[in-house]
Amino acid sequence: MTRYYASLLLILSVYFAPAVSAQNYLNKPVTLSVQQQPLESVLASISKQTGVVFSYHTNIISKDSLVTIIANRKTLKAVLNQLLGSKCTFKEKGHYLIIQSSENARYWYVSGYVRDGATGELLSNVSIYETEQLVATLTNEDGYFKIRFKESKPSMNINVSRMAYNDLTFYIKPGQDQEVNIKITSKDYGLDTVVVTNRQGIENSLLGRLFLSSKQKLQSMNVGKFFVNKPFQVSLVPALGTHGSMSSQVVNKVSLNVLGGYNAGVDGAEVGGLVNLIKNDISGVQLGGIYNMAGGNVKGVQIGGISNFVSNNTEGVQIAGIHSHVGGALEGTQISGISSYTDSSLLGWQVAGIANFTKGNTNGMQISGVANVVGGEMNGAQISGIFNYAKKLKGVQIGLINICDTSDGYSIGLINISKNGYHKFSIFNTDIAHVNVGLKTGSKKIYTILFAGMNAGVSQPLWTFGGGIGAAYTLGKKLTINPELTMQHLYLGDWDHYNLLNRISVQLEYQFAPFIAAFAGPVYNVYTSNQTVFKQHFHSPIPNSGVTNYGQETNGWLGWSIGVSLF
Repeated sequence: MTRYYASLLLILSVYFAPAVSAQNYLNKPVTLSVQQQPLESVLASISKQTGVVFSYHTNIISKDSLVTIIANRKTLKAVLNQLLGSKCTFKEKGHYLIIQSSENARYWYVSGYVRDGATGELLSNVSIYETEQLVATLTNEDGYFKIRFKESKPSMNINVSRMAYNDLTFYIKPGQDQEVNIKITSKDYGLDTVVVTNRQGIENSLLGRLFLSSKQKLQSMNVGKFFVNKPFQVSLVPALGTHGSMSSQVVNKVSLNVLGGYNAGVDGAEVGGLVNLIKNDISGVQLGGIYNMAGGNVKGVQIGGISNFVSNNTEGVQIAGIHSHVGGALEGTQISGISSYTDSSLLGWQVAGIANFTKGNTNGMQISGVANVVGGEMNGAQISGIFNYAKKLKGVQIGLINICDTSDGYSIGLINISKNGYHKFSIFNTDIAHVNVGLKTGSKKIYTILFAGMNAGVSQPLWTFGGGIGAAYTLGKKLTINPELTMQHLYLGDWDHYNLLNRISVQLEYQFAPFIAAFAGPVYNVYTSNQTVFKQHFHSPIPNSGVTNYGQETNGWLGWSIGVSLF
Protein backbone atom coordinates (compact mmCIF):
# COMPACT_ATOMS: atom_id res chain seq x y z
CA MET A 1 0.00 0.00 0.00
CA THR A 2 2.91 2.35 0.82
CA ARG A 3 4.35 1.76 -2.64
CA TYR A 4 0.96 2.53 -4.18
CA TYR A 5 0.72 5.94 -2.53
CA ALA A 6 4.34 6.68 -3.30
CA SER A 7 3.72 6.00 -6.98
CA LEU A 8 0.53 8.05 -6.92
CA LEU A 9 2.33 11.03 -5.36
CA LEU A 10 5.06 10.70 -7.92
CA ILE A 11 2.54 10.85 -10.78
CA LEU A 12 0.81 13.87 -9.28
CA SER A 13 4.13 15.64 -8.84
CA VAL A 14 4.80 15.16 -12.52
CA TYR A 15 1.67 17.08 -13.54
CA PHE A 16 2.17 19.85 -11.05
CA ALA A 17 5.90 20.27 -11.48
CA PRO A 18 7.10 23.43 -13.23
CA ALA A 19 7.74 23.04 -16.89
CA VAL A 20 11.31 22.51 -18.00
CA SER A 21 12.81 22.29 -21.39
CA ALA A 22 12.40 19.02 -23.24
CA GLN A 23 15.41 16.70 -22.94
CA ASN A 24 14.42 14.03 -25.52
CA TYR A 25 15.45 11.32 -23.06
CA LEU A 26 14.11 8.48 -25.23
CA ASN A 27 16.92 9.01 -27.73
CA LYS A 28 19.77 9.09 -25.15
CA PRO A 29 22.27 6.20 -25.34
CA VAL A 30 22.21 3.53 -22.62
CA THR A 31 24.79 0.82 -21.87
CA LEU A 32 23.77 -2.11 -19.67
CA SER A 33 24.89 -5.63 -18.88
CA VAL A 34 22.74 -7.28 -16.19
CA GLN A 35 21.89 -10.89 -15.43
CA GLN A 36 18.73 -11.75 -13.49
CA GLN A 37 18.49 -8.43 -11.69
CA PRO A 38 15.28 -6.86 -10.28
CA LEU A 39 13.63 -4.52 -12.75
CA GLU A 40 13.51 -1.74 -10.14
CA SER A 41 17.31 -1.72 -9.76
CA VAL A 42 17.78 -1.79 -13.55
CA LEU A 43 15.53 1.27 -13.95
CA ALA A 44 17.50 3.01 -11.19
CA SER A 45 20.75 2.33 -13.07
CA ILE A 46 19.23 3.80 -16.24
CA SER A 47 18.13 6.89 -14.30
CA LYS A 48 21.77 7.48 -13.18
CA GLN A 49 23.03 7.24 -16.76
CA THR A 50 20.39 9.45 -18.41
CA GLY A 51 19.17 11.74 -15.62
CA VAL A 52 15.53 10.78 -16.33
CA VAL A 53 13.07 10.05 -13.51
CA PHE A 54 10.65 7.18 -14.19
CA SER A 55 6.99 7.55 -13.24
CA TYR A 56 4.67 4.54 -13.38
CA HIS A 57 1.96 2.65 -11.52
CA THR A 58 2.85 -0.65 -9.86
CA ASN A 59 -0.09 -2.42 -11.50
CA ILE A 60 1.61 -1.81 -14.87
CA ILE A 61 5.18 -2.82 -13.97
CA SER A 62 6.28 -5.50 -11.52
CA LYS A 63 9.40 -3.96 -9.97
CA ASP A 64 10.49 -7.24 -8.39
CA SER A 65 10.57 -9.17 -11.65
CA LEU A 66 14.07 -10.37 -12.68
CA VAL A 67 15.39 -9.25 -16.04
CA THR A 68 18.46 -9.93 -18.18
CA ILE A 69 19.71 -7.44 -20.78
CA ILE A 70 22.90 -6.52 -22.63
CA ALA A 71 22.87 -3.15 -24.39
CA ASN A 72 25.76 -1.18 -25.83
CA ARG A 73 24.79 2.44 -26.48
CA LYS A 74 21.25 1.62 -27.48
CA THR A 75 18.59 4.32 -27.24
CA LEU A 76 16.59 4.45 -24.04
CA LYS A 77 13.42 3.71 -26.01
CA ALA A 78 14.94 0.54 -27.50
CA VAL A 79 16.14 -0.59 -24.06
CA LEU A 80 12.72 0.01 -22.47
CA ASN A 81 10.97 -1.84 -25.29
CA GLN A 82 13.34 -4.77 -24.71
CA LEU A 83 12.68 -4.70 -20.95
CA LEU A 84 8.94 -4.06 -20.98
CA GLY A 85 7.80 -5.28 -24.38
CA SER A 86 4.94 -3.68 -26.33
CA LYS A 87 2.58 -3.46 -23.39
CA CYS A 88 3.79 0.04 -22.44
CA THR A 89 4.03 3.48 -24.01
CA PHE A 90 6.23 6.40 -22.92
CA LYS A 91 5.52 10.09 -22.51
CA GLU A 92 8.12 12.75 -21.55
CA LYS A 93 7.17 15.60 -19.26
CA GLY A 94 10.09 17.73 -18.05
CA HIS A 95 12.76 15.39 -16.65
CA TYR A 96 10.10 12.74 -16.00
CA LEU A 97 9.37 9.79 -18.25
CA ILE A 98 5.81 8.51 -17.70
CA ILE A 99 5.30 4.80 -18.39
CA GLN A 100 1.69 3.96 -19.31
CA SER A 101 -0.20 0.87 -20.34
CA SER A 102 -0.57 0.76 -24.10
CA GLU A 103 -4.18 -0.33 -23.54
CA ASN A 104 -4.98 2.88 -21.67
CA ALA A 105 -3.11 4.93 -24.21
CA ARG A 106 -5.56 3.86 -26.92
CA TYR A 107 -8.31 5.98 -25.41
CA TRP A 108 -8.83 9.71 -24.84
CA TYR A 109 -11.67 11.65 -23.29
CA VAL A 110 -13.81 14.70 -23.92
CA SER A 111 -15.58 16.13 -20.91
CA GLY A 112 -17.39 19.31 -19.96
CA TYR A 113 -20.70 20.96 -19.16
CA VAL A 114 -23.83 21.74 -21.19
CA ARG A 115 -25.86 24.86 -20.44
CA ASP A 116 -28.99 26.56 -21.67
CA GLY A 117 -27.80 29.29 -24.03
CA ALA A 118 -30.29 31.84 -22.74
CA THR A 119 -30.43 31.21 -18.99
CA GLY A 120 -27.07 29.56 -18.35
CA GLU A 121 -28.84 26.71 -16.53
CA LEU A 122 -26.92 23.43 -16.43
CA LEU A 123 -28.89 20.84 -18.43
CA SER A 124 -29.26 17.18 -17.52
CA ASN A 125 -30.10 14.29 -19.89
CA VAL A 126 -28.42 15.89 -22.91
CA SER A 127 -27.13 13.37 -25.46
CA ILE A 128 -23.47 13.71 -26.46
CA TYR A 129 -22.59 11.36 -29.31
CA GLU A 130 -20.24 10.71 -32.21
CA THR A 131 -21.57 9.06 -35.36
CA GLU A 132 -18.42 7.30 -36.62
CA GLN A 133 -17.51 5.31 -33.51
CA LEU A 134 -21.16 5.23 -32.29
CA VAL A 135 -20.27 6.25 -28.76
CA ALA A 136 -22.66 8.30 -26.64
CA THR A 137 -23.38 9.49 -23.15
CA LEU A 138 -25.85 11.67 -21.23
CA THR A 139 -25.12 14.66 -19.03
CA ASN A 140 -25.78 14.08 -15.34
CA GLU A 141 -27.95 16.19 -13.06
CA ASP A 142 -25.15 18.78 -12.89
CA GLY A 143 -24.94 19.08 -16.67
CA TYR A 144 -21.58 17.27 -16.72
CA PHE A 145 -20.48 14.60 -19.19
CA LYS A 146 -17.40 12.55 -19.97
CA ILE A 147 -17.15 10.47 -23.12
CA ARG A 148 -14.38 8.11 -24.19
CA PHE A 149 -13.00 7.78 -27.72
CA LYS A 150 -10.44 5.70 -29.55
CA GLU A 151 -7.74 7.14 -31.77
CA SER A 152 -9.35 8.33 -34.97
CA LYS A 153 -8.96 10.53 -38.04
CA PRO A 154 -7.38 14.01 -37.86
CA SER A 155 -10.66 15.77 -37.00
CA MET A 156 -13.94 14.67 -35.49
CA ASN A 157 -17.33 16.19 -34.91
CA ILE A 158 -19.34 15.65 -31.75
CA ASN A 159 -23.10 16.08 -31.71
CA VAL A 160 -25.26 17.47 -28.92
CA SER A 161 -29.02 16.78 -28.81
CA ARG A 162 -31.82 17.23 -26.33
CA MET A 163 -35.59 17.28 -26.69
CA ALA A 164 -36.99 20.81 -27.06
CA TYR A 165 -33.51 22.16 -27.99
CA ASN A 166 -31.75 22.77 -31.29
CA ASP A 167 -29.10 20.23 -32.22
CA LEU A 168 -25.47 21.35 -32.07
CA THR A 169 -22.29 20.00 -33.66
CA PHE A 170 -18.77 21.02 -32.67
CA TYR A 171 -15.37 19.93 -33.98
CA ILE A 172 -12.39 18.65 -31.98
CA LYS A 173 -8.87 17.45 -32.66
CA PRO A 174 -8.71 13.84 -31.47
CA GLY A 175 -5.99 12.05 -29.56
CA GLN A 176 -5.84 14.07 -26.35
CA ASP A 177 -8.03 14.65 -23.33
CA GLN A 178 -9.90 17.95 -23.43
CA GLU A 179 -12.66 19.89 -21.71
CA VAL A 180 -15.38 21.90 -23.42
CA ASN A 181 -18.23 24.18 -22.36
CA ILE A 182 -21.32 23.90 -24.52
CA LYS A 183 -24.39 26.11 -24.84
CA ILE A 184 -27.55 25.02 -26.69
CA THR A 185 -30.65 27.03 -27.52
CA SER A 186 -34.27 26.02 -27.05
CA LYS A 187 -36.57 25.44 -30.02
CA ASP A 188 -39.51 27.58 -31.02
CA TYR A 189 -42.54 25.39 -31.78
CA GLY A 190 -45.41 26.33 -34.06
CA LEU A 191 -48.86 24.94 -33.27
CA ASP A 192 -50.48 25.23 -36.69
CA THR A 193 -50.89 21.46 -37.02
CA VAL A 194 -51.54 19.04 -34.20
CA VAL A 195 -51.31 15.29 -34.87
CA VAL A 196 -52.88 12.98 -32.31
CA THR A 197 -52.24 9.24 -32.34
CA ASN A 198 -53.07 6.47 -29.92
CA ARG A 199 -50.03 4.39 -30.91
CA GLN A 200 -47.25 4.29 -28.38
CA GLY A 201 -43.63 3.58 -29.13
CA ILE A 202 -42.09 0.33 -28.04
CA GLU A 203 -40.25 2.25 -25.29
CA ASN A 204 -43.60 2.72 -23.51
CA SER A 205 -44.80 -0.84 -24.01
CA LEU A 206 -44.73 -3.41 -21.22
CA LEU A 207 -41.57 -5.04 -22.58
CA GLY A 208 -40.01 -1.64 -23.23
CA ARG A 209 -40.56 -0.66 -19.62
CA LEU A 210 -39.22 -4.02 -18.49
CA PHE A 211 -36.09 -4.29 -20.64
CA LEU A 212 -35.06 -0.71 -21.49
CA SER A 213 -33.36 1.64 -19.06
CA SER A 214 -34.36 5.27 -18.69
CA LYS A 215 -31.02 6.29 -20.25
CA GLN A 216 -31.74 4.21 -23.36
CA LYS A 217 -35.18 5.78 -23.72
CA LEU A 218 -33.82 9.31 -23.29
CA GLN A 219 -31.05 8.65 -25.79
CA SER A 220 -33.59 7.39 -28.31
CA MET A 221 -35.80 10.46 -27.89
CA ASN A 222 -32.93 12.97 -27.99
CA VAL A 223 -31.27 11.51 -31.08
CA GLY A 224 -34.48 10.65 -32.91
CA LYS A 225 -33.43 12.08 -36.30
CA PHE A 226 -30.10 10.28 -36.63
CA PHE A 227 -29.98 6.75 -38.06
CA VAL A 228 -27.11 4.75 -39.50
CA ASN A 229 -26.81 1.40 -41.30
CA LYS A 230 -24.37 -1.24 -40.07
CA PRO A 231 -23.62 -4.76 -41.33
CA PHE A 232 -24.14 -6.52 -37.99
CA GLN A 233 -24.52 -6.21 -34.24
CA VAL A 234 -24.37 -8.56 -31.26
CA SER A 235 -26.16 -7.93 -27.96
CA LEU A 236 -26.27 -9.84 -24.70
CA VAL A 237 -29.21 -7.79 -23.41
CA PRO A 238 -30.73 -4.56 -24.78
CA ALA A 239 -28.38 -2.45 -22.66
CA LEU A 240 -25.20 -4.34 -23.55
CA GLY A 241 -24.21 -4.73 -27.19
CA THR A 242 -21.71 -3.77 -29.85
CA HIS A 243 -23.47 -0.45 -30.52
CA GLY A 244 -23.92 0.44 -26.86
CA SER A 245 -26.42 3.15 -26.02
CA MET A 246 -26.62 4.11 -29.72
CA SER A 247 -28.23 0.79 -30.70
CA SER A 248 -31.62 2.50 -31.00
CA GLN A 249 -30.26 4.51 -33.95
CA VAL A 250 -28.70 1.63 -35.92
CA VAL A 251 -30.32 -0.42 -38.71
CA ASN A 252 -28.51 -3.77 -39.00
CA LYS A 253 -28.20 -6.27 -41.81
CA VAL A 254 -27.62 -9.08 -39.31
CA SER A 255 -28.61 -8.81 -35.64
CA LEU A 256 -27.85 -11.46 -33.03
CA ASN A 257 -29.28 -11.04 -29.54
CA VAL A 258 -28.19 -13.66 -27.03
CA LEU A 259 -30.97 -12.82 -24.55
CA GLY A 260 -32.46 -9.64 -26.01
CA GLY A 261 -31.70 -6.63 -28.19
CA TYR A 262 -32.95 -3.12 -28.92
CA ASN A 263 -32.17 -1.64 -32.34
CA ALA A 264 -33.53 0.91 -34.81
CA GLY A 265 -34.31 -1.57 -37.57
CA VAL A 266 -33.48 -4.77 -39.45
CA ASP A 267 -32.75 -4.99 -43.16
CA GLY A 268 -31.86 -8.66 -43.33
CA ALA A 269 -32.19 -11.06 -40.40
CA GLU A 270 -32.45 -10.92 -36.62
CA VAL A 271 -32.30 -13.79 -34.15
CA GLY A 272 -32.92 -13.44 -30.41
CA GLY A 273 -32.80 -15.99 -27.63
CA LEU A 274 -35.67 -14.30 -25.78
CA VAL A 275 -36.73 -10.83 -26.97
CA ASN A 276 -36.18 -8.70 -30.08
CA LEU A 277 -37.16 -5.03 -29.84
CA ILE A 278 -37.04 -2.98 -33.06
CA LYS A 279 -37.75 0.74 -32.86
CA ASN A 280 -38.81 1.21 -36.50
CA ASP A 281 -39.07 -1.08 -39.54
CA ILE A 282 -38.14 -4.68 -40.35
CA SER A 283 -37.40 -5.96 -43.84
CA GLY A 284 -36.43 -9.60 -43.77
CA VAL A 285 -36.69 -12.24 -41.06
CA GLN A 286 -37.06 -11.86 -37.29
CA LEU A 287 -36.87 -14.92 -35.02
CA GLY A 288 -37.46 -14.64 -31.27
CA GLY A 289 -37.47 -17.33 -28.63
CA ILE A 290 -40.29 -15.55 -26.78
CA TYR A 291 -41.27 -12.21 -28.26
CA ASN A 292 -40.74 -10.04 -31.35
CA MET A 293 -41.72 -6.38 -31.44
CA ALA A 294 -41.52 -3.76 -34.20
CA GLY A 295 -42.48 -0.12 -33.72
CA GLY A 296 -42.85 0.52 -37.47
CA ASN A 297 -43.71 -1.64 -40.50
CA VAL A 298 -42.72 -5.23 -41.25
CA LYS A 299 -42.07 -6.67 -44.68
CA GLY A 300 -41.06 -10.28 -44.31
CA VAL A 301 -41.41 -12.95 -41.64
CA GLN A 302 -41.83 -12.77 -37.87
CA ILE A 303 -41.65 -16.00 -35.86
CA GLY A 304 -42.03 -15.80 -32.09
CA GLY A 305 -42.14 -18.61 -29.56
CA ILE A 306 -44.94 -16.82 -27.70
CA SER A 307 -45.92 -13.57 -29.41
CA ASN A 308 -45.33 -11.10 -32.25
CA PHE A 309 -46.29 -7.42 -32.35
CA VAL A 310 -46.08 -4.88 -35.19
CA SER A 311 -47.15 -1.31 -34.45
CA ASN A 312 -47.99 -0.35 -38.05
CA ASN A 313 -48.48 -2.39 -41.25
CA THR A 314 -47.29 -5.90 -42.11
CA GLU A 315 -46.66 -7.44 -45.49
CA GLY A 316 -45.68 -11.05 -45.00
CA VAL A 317 -46.13 -13.77 -42.39
CA GLN A 318 -46.49 -13.79 -38.60
CA ILE A 319 -46.21 -17.10 -36.74
CA ALA A 320 -46.53 -17.27 -32.96
CA GLY A 321 -47.05 -19.93 -30.34
CA ILE A 322 -49.74 -17.86 -28.60
CA HIS A 323 -50.61 -14.46 -30.10
CA SER A 324 -49.84 -12.29 -33.13
CA HIS A 325 -50.83 -8.62 -33.36
CA VAL A 326 -50.63 -6.13 -36.24
CA GLY A 327 -51.44 -2.54 -35.28
CA GLY A 328 -52.14 -1.51 -38.88
CA ALA A 329 -53.10 -3.40 -42.03
CA LEU A 330 -52.01 -6.98 -42.76
CA GLU A 331 -51.29 -8.22 -46.26
CA GLY A 332 -50.29 -11.81 -45.75
CA THR A 333 -50.86 -14.47 -43.11
CA GLN A 334 -51.14 -14.70 -39.33
CA ILE A 335 -50.83 -18.13 -37.71
CA SER A 336 -51.16 -18.30 -33.92
CA GLY A 337 -51.67 -21.01 -31.36
CA ILE A 338 -54.36 -19.02 -29.54
CA SER A 339 -55.27 -15.71 -31.20
CA SER A 340 -54.51 -13.40 -34.13
CA TYR A 341 -55.39 -9.70 -34.19
CA THR A 342 -55.27 -7.04 -36.89
CA ASP A 343 -56.11 -3.45 -35.99
CA SER A 344 -57.00 -2.38 -39.54
CA SER A 345 -57.69 -4.38 -42.71
CA LEU A 346 -56.72 -7.92 -43.72
CA LEU A 347 -55.80 -9.13 -47.19
CA GLY A 348 -54.90 -12.77 -46.71
CA TRP A 349 -55.36 -15.37 -43.97
CA GLN A 350 -55.80 -15.53 -40.22
CA VAL A 351 -55.47 -18.93 -38.56
CA ALA A 352 -55.73 -19.40 -34.80
CA GLY A 353 -56.44 -22.15 -32.33
CA ILE A 354 -59.09 -20.05 -30.53
CA ALA A 355 -59.92 -16.68 -32.10
CA ASN A 356 -59.19 -14.28 -34.97
CA PHE A 357 -60.07 -10.60 -34.94
CA THR A 358 -59.82 -8.01 -37.73
CA LYS A 359 -61.03 -4.52 -36.91
CA GLY A 360 -61.46 -3.35 -40.50
CA ASN A 361 -62.34 -4.98 -43.83
CA THR A 362 -61.21 -8.50 -44.72
CA ASN A 363 -60.49 -10.01 -48.11
CA GLY A 364 -59.47 -13.59 -47.46
CA MET A 365 -59.97 -16.29 -44.89
CA GLN A 366 -60.39 -16.62 -41.12
CA ILE A 367 -60.11 -20.09 -39.59
CA SER A 368 -60.31 -20.71 -35.85
CA GLY A 369 -61.34 -23.29 -33.29
CA VAL A 370 -63.78 -21.00 -31.47
CA ALA A 371 -64.48 -17.56 -32.96
CA ASN A 372 -63.82 -15.19 -35.87
CA VAL A 373 -64.67 -11.48 -35.85
CA VAL A 374 -64.51 -8.89 -38.66
CA GLY A 375 -65.43 -5.33 -37.71
CA GLY A 376 -65.89 -4.23 -41.32
CA GLU A 377 -66.77 -5.91 -44.60
CA MET A 378 -66.01 -9.62 -44.99
CA ASN A 379 -65.15 -10.76 -48.54
CA GLY A 380 -64.11 -14.37 -48.23
CA ALA A 381 -64.80 -17.07 -45.68
CA GLN A 382 -65.09 -17.34 -41.91
CA ILE A 383 -64.83 -20.88 -40.57
CA SER A 384 -65.00 -21.57 -36.85
CA GLY A 385 -66.04 -24.24 -34.40
CA ILE A 386 -68.56 -22.00 -32.62
CA PHE A 387 -68.98 -18.33 -33.57
CA ASN A 388 -68.51 -15.99 -36.53
CA TYR A 389 -69.29 -12.27 -36.76
CA ALA A 390 -68.97 -9.77 -39.60
CA LYS A 391 -70.43 -6.29 -39.81
CA LYS A 392 -71.16 -6.75 -43.50
CA LEU A 393 -70.98 -10.20 -45.04
CA LYS A 394 -70.12 -10.62 -48.71
CA GLY A 395 -68.72 -14.10 -48.40
CA VAL A 396 -69.41 -17.26 -46.43
CA GLN A 397 -69.73 -17.96 -42.72
CA ILE A 398 -69.53 -21.53 -41.48
CA GLY A 399 -69.99 -22.09 -37.77
CA LEU A 400 -72.41 -23.07 -35.03
CA ILE A 401 -73.55 -19.44 -34.62
CA ASN A 402 -73.14 -16.87 -37.40
CA ILE A 403 -73.99 -13.19 -36.92
CA CYS A 404 -73.74 -10.17 -39.22
CA ASP A 405 -75.33 -6.74 -39.44
CA THR A 406 -76.05 -6.98 -43.16
CA SER A 407 -75.56 -9.92 -45.47
CA ASP A 408 -75.02 -10.30 -49.19
CA GLY A 409 -73.40 -13.67 -48.63
CA TYR A 410 -74.11 -17.05 -47.04
CA SER A 411 -74.22 -18.06 -43.39
CA ILE A 412 -74.19 -21.80 -42.75
CA GLY A 413 -74.71 -22.97 -39.19
CA LEU A 414 -77.17 -23.90 -36.50
CA ILE A 415 -78.10 -20.27 -35.75
CA ASN A 416 -77.64 -17.54 -38.37
CA ILE A 417 -78.59 -14.00 -37.43
CA SER A 418 -78.45 -10.98 -39.68
CA LYS A 419 -79.59 -7.66 -38.25
CA ASN A 420 -81.08 -6.64 -41.59
CA GLY A 421 -81.62 -10.17 -42.82
CA TYR A 422 -84.29 -12.88 -42.83
CA HIS A 423 -86.07 -13.62 -39.51
CA LYS A 424 -89.23 -15.67 -39.25
CA PHE A 425 -91.06 -17.41 -36.41
CA SER A 426 -93.42 -20.06 -37.80
CA ILE A 427 -96.35 -22.04 -36.46
CA PHE A 428 -97.32 -24.84 -38.83
CA ASN A 429 -99.02 -28.21 -39.36
CA THR A 430 -97.70 -31.19 -41.36
CA ASP A 431 -98.78 -34.66 -42.34
CA ILE A 432 -96.44 -35.95 -39.60
CA ALA A 433 -97.02 -33.65 -36.59
CA HIS A 434 -100.11 -31.59 -35.80
CA VAL A 435 -98.37 -28.71 -34.00
CA ASN A 436 -94.91 -27.37 -34.92
CA VAL A 437 -92.97 -24.21 -34.13
CA GLY A 438 -89.88 -23.08 -35.98
CA LEU A 439 -87.30 -20.31 -36.18
CA LYS A 440 -85.79 -19.26 -39.52
CA THR A 441 -82.73 -16.96 -39.48
CA GLY A 442 -80.18 -15.84 -42.05
CA SER A 443 -80.68 -14.18 -45.41
CA LYS A 444 -82.99 -14.77 -48.34
CA LYS A 445 -80.10 -16.45 -50.14
CA ILE A 446 -79.84 -19.06 -47.41
CA TYR A 447 -81.38 -19.37 -43.96
CA THR A 448 -81.32 -22.00 -41.27
CA ILE A 449 -84.35 -23.63 -39.67
CA LEU A 450 -84.71 -24.91 -36.10
CA PHE A 451 -88.04 -26.51 -35.19
CA ALA A 452 -89.87 -28.90 -32.89
CA GLY A 453 -93.31 -30.50 -33.02
CA MET A 454 -95.77 -32.97 -31.54
CA ASN A 455 -99.06 -34.72 -32.12
CA ALA A 456 -101.77 -33.50 -29.78
CA GLY A 457 -103.72 -36.09 -27.79
CA VAL A 458 -102.76 -39.58 -26.68
CA SER A 459 -104.16 -41.73 -29.48
CA GLN A 460 -101.17 -41.25 -31.79
CA PRO A 461 -98.41 -39.64 -29.70
CA LEU A 462 -95.27 -38.32 -31.43
CA TRP A 463 -92.57 -35.81 -30.60
CA THR A 464 -90.06 -34.45 -33.08
CA PHE A 465 -87.23 -31.92 -33.39
CA GLY A 466 -84.76 -31.02 -36.09
CA GLY A 467 -83.28 -28.41 -38.38
CA GLY A 468 -82.54 -27.54 -41.94
CA ILE A 469 -81.82 -24.90 -44.54
CA GLY A 470 -83.90 -22.91 -46.96
CA ALA A 471 -83.98 -19.96 -49.35
CA ALA A 472 -86.57 -17.35 -50.34
CA TYR A 473 -87.04 -16.27 -53.96
CA THR A 474 -89.28 -13.31 -54.72
CA LEU A 475 -92.09 -13.92 -57.22
CA GLY A 476 -93.92 -10.67 -56.63
CA LYS A 477 -94.28 -7.80 -54.20
CA LYS A 478 -95.87 -10.05 -51.56
CA LEU A 479 -95.29 -13.55 -52.92
CA THR A 480 -92.21 -15.75 -52.46
CA ILE A 481 -91.35 -19.37 -53.09
CA ASN A 482 -89.30 -21.12 -50.41
CA PRO A 483 -87.51 -24.42 -51.13
CA GLU A 484 -86.43 -26.09 -47.87
CA LEU A 485 -84.49 -29.17 -46.83
CA THR A 486 -84.90 -30.45 -43.26
CA MET A 487 -83.84 -33.40 -41.11
CA GLN A 488 -85.63 -34.38 -37.91
CA HIS A 489 -85.77 -37.13 -35.33
CA LEU A 490 -89.07 -38.74 -34.33
CA TYR A 491 -89.52 -39.95 -30.77
CA LEU A 492 -91.79 -43.01 -30.87
CA GLY A 493 -91.73 -44.32 -27.32
CA ASP A 494 -88.01 -44.90 -26.69
CA TRP A 495 -84.51 -43.63 -27.54
CA ASP A 496 -83.13 -47.06 -28.45
CA HIS A 497 -83.94 -46.77 -32.14
CA TYR A 498 -83.18 -44.25 -34.85
CA ASN A 499 -86.16 -42.70 -36.62
CA LEU A 500 -84.85 -40.11 -39.09
CA LEU A 501 -87.14 -38.15 -41.35
CA ASN A 502 -85.73 -36.06 -44.22
CA ARG A 503 -88.13 -33.66 -45.92
CA ILE A 504 -87.84 -31.71 -49.17
CA SER A 505 -90.51 -29.03 -49.50
CA VAL A 506 -91.48 -26.19 -51.82
CA GLN A 507 -93.71 -23.61 -50.13
CA LEU A 508 -95.51 -20.57 -51.46
CA GLU A 509 -95.63 -17.74 -48.95
CA TYR A 510 -97.93 -14.72 -49.15
CA GLN A 511 -97.37 -11.59 -47.03
CA PHE A 512 -100.77 -10.44 -45.73
CA ALA A 513 -99.39 -7.69 -43.50
CA PRO A 514 -95.95 -6.29 -42.59
CA PHE A 515 -95.43 -8.94 -39.92
CA ILE A 516 -97.78 -11.79 -40.92
CA ALA A 517 -97.52 -14.27 -43.80
CA ALA A 518 -99.17 -17.57 -44.65
CA PHE A 519 -97.50 -20.47 -46.43
CA ALA A 520 -98.32 -23.92 -47.78
CA GLY A 521 -96.80 -26.46 -50.09
CA PRO A 522 -96.04 -30.08 -50.93
CA VAL A 523 -93.40 -32.11 -49.11
CA TYR A 524 -91.60 -35.28 -50.05
CA ASN A 525 -90.69 -37.43 -47.03
CA VAL A 526 -87.78 -39.90 -46.88
CA TYR A 527 -88.00 -41.91 -43.64
CA THR A 528 -85.30 -44.25 -42.30
CA SER A 529 -85.98 -46.31 -39.16
CA ASN A 530 -84.95 -49.55 -37.50
CA GLN A 531 -87.92 -49.57 -35.08
CA THR A 532 -90.51 -52.29 -35.82
CA VAL A 533 -92.06 -52.77 -32.38
CA PHE A 534 -93.85 -49.86 -30.67
CA LYS A 535 -95.11 -49.25 -27.16
CA GLN A 536 -98.80 -48.59 -26.45
CA HIS A 537 -100.34 -45.75 -28.56
CA PHE A 538 -97.11 -45.17 -30.54
CA HIS A 539 -96.96 -46.30 -34.17
CA SER A 540 -95.00 -45.81 -37.38
CA PRO A 541 -95.61 -42.53 -39.28
CA ILE A 542 -95.54 -44.35 -42.63
CA PRO A 543 -98.96 -44.04 -44.31
CA ASN A 544 -100.89 -47.06 -45.56
CA SER A 545 -100.73 -46.05 -49.24
CA GLY A 546 -98.61 -44.06 -51.68
CA VAL A 547 -95.37 -45.29 -50.21
CA THR A 548 -92.19 -46.05 -52.17
CA ASN A 549 -89.78 -48.53 -50.64
CA TYR A 550 -86.06 -47.64 -50.98
CA GLY A 551 -84.69 -50.54 -48.96
CA GLN A 552 -85.31 -52.56 -45.85
CA GLU A 553 -85.42 -49.50 -43.56
CA THR A 554 -86.12 -46.55 -45.91
CA ASN A 555 -89.43 -45.43 -47.39
CA GLY A 556 -90.67 -42.32 -49.20
CA TRP A 557 -94.03 -40.64 -49.68
CA LEU A 558 -95.65 -37.35 -50.55
CA GLY A 559 -96.84 -35.08 -47.72
CA TRP A 560 -97.72 -31.44 -47.03
CA SER A 561 -97.09 -28.46 -44.80
CA ILE A 562 -99.21 -25.39 -43.97
CA GLY A 563 -98.79 -22.57 -41.50
CA VAL A 564 -98.20 -18.90 -40.70
CA SER A 565 -95.00 -16.86 -40.21
CA LEU A 566 -94.52 -13.89 -37.94
CA PHE A 567 -92.01 -11.02 -38.35
